[in-house]
Amino acid sequence: MIDKNGKLFGKINIIDLLIILVIVAAIAFVGKRFFAGNDNDYGTPERVRLTFYADEAPALLSGKAEAGEPVMDYDNSTSLGTLSSYESEDAYTYTYDATAGEAVKVPVPNVCFLTFSCETEGYVAADGLRINGFQYCIGGSHTICVGRARVNCRLANFEVIG
Repeated sequence: MIDKNGKLFGKINIIDLLIILVIVAAIAFVGKRFFAGNDNDYGTPERVRLTFYADEAPALLSGKAEAGEPVMDYDNSTSLGTLSSYESEDAYTYTYDATAGEAVKVPVPNVCFLTFSCETEGYVAADGLRINGFQYCIGGSHTICVGRARVNCRLANFEVIG
């Protein structure tokens, strides 16, 4: 396969082949970086309100955030603006009570239901919302940092607020 002169199949020098492969990889990287689609393909950015919901947030988060705190997507380090609302309530579930013959509301210890909203700029399109090149769709799971707290939640809604 490689002869004594360092040529592959007797025709191509291995070092020349490696140099060609590095150049092709660099051209592909630069082409993707500068010519791939970006947020500007979606038009102009709009002011949006994102609402997140967590049904199994640690009870320690209850009441721990205030309006104006920074909100960030932990997974991709994208700023999602500032917190505009934050509500929590004690978590509960329903279980069947055989003696009463009906479903009974039972508290879940150390867990709270958490709903919070933040305001930022993004590009609304038919396939969802794009912020800094990342797509956000209703129902999508995210790890969000609100102030100093981090919570696993779902995007419940987003709306253009003008």
